[in-house]
Amino acid sequence: MRNTKKLLALFLALLLAVLSLPVAFAEESEPPVSGECGAEGASVSWALSAEGVLTISGTGAMLDYDSAVEVPWAESRLAITAAEISDGVTHIGGYAFYGCEAMKSVRIPASVLTIGEFAFYGCAALQSLTLPEKLQSADWFAFYGCASLKELVVPNGVTSLGDSVFSQCTALTTASLPATLSELPFYLFNGCAALASFTVPKGVTVIGSGAFNGCTALTTFTVPKWVTAIGEIAFAGCKKLESVEILNGSCEIPMIETTFPTTTMLCGYEGSTAQAYAAEFERAFDLRIEIPEHDCVWENPTVTKEPTCSAEGETTFTCSICGETKTEPIAKTAHTPAVTPAVRATCKSTGLTKGKHCAVCGAVIQQQAKLPKTGHTWKEKVGAAKIGKTGKLVKTCIDCGVKKTSVIAAIKSVELSQTEFQYDGKAHKPTVTIKDTKGKKLKENTDYKLTYDKGRKAAGIYAVKITFIGHYTGKKTLKFKILPGKVPSLTATALSGGRIQLSWSKASGAKQYAVYFRRAGNDTFKRYGVTTKTTFTDKGFSAGVTYYFKVRALAENDNGTCYGEYSPVKSKMARR
Repeated sequence: MRNTKKLLALFLALLLAVLSLPVAFAEESEPPVSGECGAEGASVSWALSAEGVLTISGTGAMLDYDSAVEVPWAESRLAITAAEISDGVTHIGGYAFYGCEAMKSVRIPASVLTIGEFAFYGCAALQSLTLPEKLQSADWFAFYGCASLKELVVPNGVTSLGDSVFSQCTALTTASLPATLSELPFYLFNGCAALASFTVPKGVTVIGSGAFNGCTALTTFTVPKWVTAIGEIAFAGCKKLESVEILNGSCEIPMIETTFPTTTMLCGYEGSTAQAYAAEFERAFDLRIEIPEHDCVWENPTVTKEPTCSAEGETTFTCSICGETKTEPIAKTAHTPAVTPAVRATCKSTGLTKGKHCAVCGAVIQQQAKLPKTGHTWKEKVGAAKIGKTGKLVKTCIDCGVKKTSVIAAIKSVELSQTEFQYDGKAHKPTVTIKDTKGKKLKENTDYKLTYDKGRKAAGIYAVKITFIGHYTGKKTLKFKILPGKVPSLTATALSGGRIQLSWSKASGAKQYAVYFRRAGNDTFKRYGVTTKTTFTDKGFSAGVTYYFKVRALAENDNGTCYGEYSPVKSKMARR
């Protein structure tokens, strides 16, 4: 009768699950992509990315839902490809991921202690599952129909698993349960057709009804001596189950034909309940000799559970006398560090620094620090100012969209600190001062860039090119001179035949000289010629007429010609 009630409860649960599936409505609206999902007193929220990653974050327990349609992301469940549950969440709510058929991965953090009913029901694409080390319980149907799940390790500390919790996990090949369980619940591995072997952990005293029903890959099974009861139809439908060894002579076995397949041979001791069952239903029975009390000899160590960073491993030893097994823990492995991306703070929300977590179990290695809200982060659109023309600056916050518009004052003056230098053999570089109409000085490399002509040591004219940047546009060129020195002295000598010879001292920095003269009675000097020498002789001067002479140095380049100071004026009367 007890099992009949359980089967009825199972039927009602499945019916409820089917009725909970999302239904189509006449008018469709855009499904939400974020919201709250915390139980009373908790602060838990959810967000679904465009890539289909559902993130559950916050602190405390998720809300338990009564059906799948109540889940806030129900309309988007078929678009969910992965789930990320952040550290701080303590409970995964009932029906939370019900029917997420495309979800291939889920990260469950170390903070999760309990998993609600139907939580991962029908997650057919879920390929791997790492349960947190501190998990205490998983409610009924929690992982029902996870048809791609191949391996399962339930950590030590779990004391309660609900009925049908792993039913219809049809790809499951290996499963390890902790010694903290006292019972394998009703329909635990029902329909797990790929499960070929299973070791009952020490501490489990009851194998529940239908626990291995439909496990068609099982060929042998050992019921250890600490198991005191086997439920109805526990091994029904195990078509390849050749033998079941029952090592507790007084283990309670239901006297109904469907507890074991008709072709299964029972193995046990003389006078045991296993022998009685075999006799009652005319099953093959293999008599085993009961082994007397002895000290076990532990041999053949086998790693039956690989260690991870979140759970210890396990080595199993077998007694060479009685076949009993014992386990010893293998230390956890080190975490595998992975970067937890930083979250940028904005003017509207706080951010997080970069952190580290374990890529395997999700444990926090380096906690992220909270970053305060920032001021506005501006994106600028510039209508640049020019010389004599104002500009316009529009600043838009990239986070909140607020705008600020301002006028960029026009450029008023562009000046050199000095426009003339006297040749001294050194390089000269006058500074540039630029002001706008409000008297503000512009900054080099922020508002403008300067390019000076090379050299700037020899006498000549040099350019400074100003290119406006940033909030300003346009170009301007200023020039400055390095003047050759003054010709210090000049001598004039009258020669025969109307010739006059000039000679002078060299001027500093000079390579050429311009010669000037005027005739007595004429106030205007005329340039007579240019020479690279410091002497100049010419004829054609009228005898008896006095002439006046002066000389100055000059320098020429692509930017023009500049002159030094004139020499003293010298006069001379021409001869015949």
